[in-house]
Amino acid sequence: MNIEQKDIQYVVVDQTHFGLLAQASALIGSYAEKGLMLEQTEEALARMSQEGSLVVALLSENGNRHVVGSIAITTQWPDGKRELGAWAVHEELRRHGIGIQLLEALAVHLSGTREGLQQVIAFANNNSGPIFESLGATPLPHAKMHPDAFVPCQSCHCDKVCLAPGQMCVDTIFNLSPVMQELSEGYNK
Repeated sequence: MNIEQKDIQYVVVDQTHFGLLAQASALIGSYAEKGLMLEQTEEALARMSQEGSLVVALLSENGNRHVVGSIAITTQWPDGKRELGAWAVHEELRRHGIGIQLLEALAVHLSGTREGLQQVIAFANNNSGPIFESLGATPLPHAKMHPDAFVPCQSCHCDKVCLAPGQMCVDTIFNLSPVMQELSEGYNK
């Protein structure tokens, strides 16, 4: 895939963009198959878009738009914490800044909502943990999470053979609120 940053648009998905959900689900599914993240169905992504929390990166090529990245608030837990997830970038386009631009676009969007940027957390593994750490996110103890937060992990269809030796589905939970606040403020300057 040929990429120039000017070709990438970051779009908060709403009912006018539902045609993009299948592409986003397939992108996330490519990582879920490797045991790196939870699968997100089109229905789940539709719910996230209706809640105003799904952002996709679109690459325009030859008049067609392709989803090359996604990010969302996937779940709101009973204790008020909101989980960032569905954060994926097309494998060929990684390390081009798309992931950070997605996070920034979501932060800017959320900063204008009633819930704002408070209590945004992310479950991380050996793949995503270093990214969160490099952004300055701070770890949270598992005990601070509502018990329902681990239900998706218990029902994950990954049999762990798809994971690299020593890799866990979730080994650290990060507080992303300060990181997203900083991204939002930097964008608005």
